[in-house]
Amino acid sequence: MKTVIKRLAGFAGFPLLSAVVPLFVMPILARLAGEQGWSSISSGLAIGIFSSTVIVFGWNIDGPVRLARTPRSAERLVIYGESLSSRLVLCAVVFPITTLLAGVISAPSHRLEAILIALASASGGLSPAWYFIGTGNPRLLGFVDTIPRVVASVASIPLLLVTEQIWTYAVMQLAATAVTLWFFFQAIPGAQGNLPSIVWSRKAIQQNLRSQMAAAGLNLAGNAYGSTPVPIATATVSGTAASNFASGDQLYRYALFPVSVLANAFQSWTLEVAGEAGRRRQLAAITAHTILGIVGGVLLASLGPLVSGLMFGPNLATNQLTAIFYGLALCFLSIAAPLQRNLLIPNGRGAYVFWVTVTAAATGVTTMLVFGQLNFVEGIAFGMAASEALVLILLLPASIKTFRAN
Repeated sequence: MKTVIKRLAGFAGFPLLSAVVPLFVMPILARLAGEQGWSSISSGLAIGIFSSTVIVFGWNIDGPVRLARTPRSAERLVIYGESLSSRLVLCAVVFPITTLLAGVISAPSHRLEAILIALASASGGLSPAWYFIGTGNPRLLGFVDTIPRVVASVASIPLLLVTEQIWTYAVMQLAATAVTLWFFFQAIPGAQGNLPSIVWSRKAIQQNLRSQMAAAGLNLAGNAYGSTPVPIATATVSGTAASNFASGDQLYRYALFPVSVLANAFQSWTLEVAGEAGRRRQLAAITAHTILGIVGGVLLASLGPLVSGLMFGPNLATNQLTAIFYGLALCFLSIAAPLQRNLLIPNGRGAYVFWVTVTAAATGVTTMLVFGQLNFVEGIAFGMAASEALVLILLLPASIKTFRAN
């Protein structure tokens, strides 16, 4: 446990900065956008997050597992080169589509800002964060990936306050992505000399796109219902109600941070050993995620309206029912996370996880669309909770069987 505690501290320390800074930036964006524009900005963020998932493809799922099982640094660089090649190709396809979607959904008065916010979020798909997670190196995760983004966010605060132009934040985030990629090549020994031939190999690009299809499908299906609530609300519900809903959704995104940190700290640790020691580590991860899910879900459900009102302004506060549904979603997602990442996928059950995720995505998105058309915005949050509950229910039997077989 000493190792996992150190990794937990490391993976929480630097990323905590990247989670705290938006707590100051997003309220500024919300107040600048106003009641009519906040849902458009939030939709741009959601579309960008989904686009980043398309760009990262399946590397944040398969990548850390492959790296944790590959001790040699030269082989790890080959894996990273393979990922970079496919992601650069996907950027050329995804960025124009992202621009179109953000422009169509957003209000005309906030179209440019929504598009730039979406592109800035989409560029996160080029982040090397998964590489440092797989290699168990929180220090480089902080210096290479987190600090440039934090600096960009902090620098954008005075720009936003002085210019009152939302696009300045998006431009700073795009610049941070470029700096992060440059830092990676400077920080990893041998990266500058070994990667170019891999990155620009046409054969490698085609091969890696094909090999990542299963993991990418899982990734996209999982994010299909995770990124759609605010765009659906913006497209179907009145502007003010959609903006209030967007505040609850943003609060939910912040609440996912501890889940992500815990999952990153446990993933490589649980996969490093097998047998009885491995089962003990799996149980430790599942227990920690269950406790976090219950506590976090209760806090989000009970304090969501108060906290969102303080953050985004009283006129943009989410309502209690939306907060309750998002609290349930957080609880179910946290409990299911180690079952997918540490147990089922590493043991060859990725196809089953994919089937479960697609089923949940279809159920959740359909539910959200129905309630959106009925102008019942809280029902969109219910669709999110229903999706996460379905994932957990369907994963449990396979997880128990796989755990016993190990």
